[in-house]
Amino acid sequence: MNATAVTLAVFTGTGNSLVLANAVADRLRLAGRTVQILPMDDPDRFQRADHDAAALGLVMPVACFTSYPTVWRFLESLPDGHGRETFLVASMGGMSGGMAGPMGRRLRRKGYRLVGAGAFAMCGNYGSGIPSADAFQAMVGKVTEKAGRFVDNLLAGRTRWGRSRLNLVATVLAALGRRRTTFRLFQRLFPSPSIRTSASAADSAATSVRRQI
Repeated sequence: MNATAVTLAVFTGTGNSLVLANAVADRLRLAGRTVQILPMDDPDRFQRADHDAAALGLVMPVACFTSYPTVWRFLESLPDGHGRETFLVASMGGMSGGMAGPMGRRLRRKGYRLVGAGAFAMCGNYGSGIPSADAFQAMVGKVTEKAGRFVDNLLAGRTRWGRSRLNLVATVLAALGRRRTTFRLFQRLFPSPSIRTSASAADSAATSVRRQI
């Protein structure tokens, strides 16, 4: 990746993706890149603050083997990319279900140049899977290390977005991911007392991570 500035567009449901955004932003800054973090849930705000000369990093959770409707609406709201370097970083409980494939196809059609994608297994935050404080801190350490290696490889041009081998399945899951009813059912089946709105969570990330370079 050649860009010297990066905009991270973040959506988080339970906070895991904030951890990932922090780790990615810190490593990018350590490598001399300027980084700003913006929430996905307000596309108008994003367009006002974004700089299209910066690379675009998408940070989001995997849920139901796809991602939340807010993420898909954000992707649809993006303007033409004109070759803008773009990468994906996702937090997940176990597997992504080929989510990067449908997302990549949409971004390619808009003219974005896809330079890398990585998915990182993290502690579950739903139902009885909510981790203890010690388990969470241990997870943060491991994810920070893995995210750092991903960023190093991204900057060295050693990452790729890839294409899903589960094209049909991933396409169906992507369609379900754009429906609110899918996630209403998901939250009924797997309630999470730690759930937070994207606006407050992403704003928290912006406050805690953004620095003046």
